[in-house]
Amino acid sequence: MIRSCGIQNYSDQKNQVRQEIKNSTTQIHLSIDGWTSPHHTMSVLAVVAHFTSDRGTRYNLVLA
Repeated sequence: MIRSCGIQNYSDQKNQVRQEIKNSTTQIHLSIDGWTSPHHTMSVLAVVAHFTSDRGTRYNLVLA
């Protein structure tokens, strides 16, 4: 039950992000950011999209 709700929520959010990117009125800029845990036990790398939607809302969305 929880797993299927999580998968459905992910799918809904993914479709919403795709629609916002599709309707952007500006160029879509990508940035990459990385973090390391204090004891270097875990590293994280993120790809972020920056753009403005057709409603004038600024977005900074983590893609990966």
